[in-house]
Amino acid sequence: MKAIVRVILLLLFSKSAFGQANSLTLDLAAFYFQTKEERANNNGDTTKYEQSYLFYSLGLCYRFTTFCLGGKYYSGEIGSLNSSGIVDGQLEYEGFGVTFGAFPDNWSLQLTYFLSAEKRIGDAGFAGDTNIEYPAKQAYLIDIAYGFKAGSFSVGPMLRISEFSYDKRTVAGVESSLANTEKDSMQMPMVAFWMGF
Repeated sequence: MKAIVRVILLLLFSKSAFGQANSLTLDLAAFYFQTKEERANNNGDTTKYEQSYLFYSLGLCYRFTTFCLGGKYYSGEIGSLNSSGIVDGQLEYEGFGVTFGAFPDNWSLQLTYFLSAEKRIGDAGFAGDTNIEYPAKQAYLIDIAYGFKAGSFSVGPMLRISEFSYDKRTVAGVESSLANTEKDSMQMPMVAFWMGF
């Protein structure tokens, strides 16, 4: 028990490599990935497809000793485009939540619990336009990062674990309940940037 108390006191009163205690920390994290492929039908006609993944977040945390409390905005998009210029599918995530974090040494550990979040599915393909919304019953992010310090800035790799769960969906403005709770879980490598002021 004494060892646990010592660790808690050490975390509470130690200073972080990301900046001084009682300050604000701005953080930005991003991930981008793109794939390109060609598909041919039986007639030999070729169609090119591009799929892109863009996820980013912007957060602001008030630092006191090693810990921080703040908020974070999160956005993600997965989209496909074919050679005819038709969007073949679009998937979007968006949310805003409360962030609690710790900055021991050069590490950043943050948990964001979303107060408001949703998934949107839009398709402007051959079947016509659709737009389906899934308001999140519960959603959160866990960010584990290591920062390399350069003045008042830090930059480094980050692993983001996210989970969105849904029990309702809205189609054309009409809300309905899902038969079972659905979940989207992702583990994503990102590049993170911090600035203390």
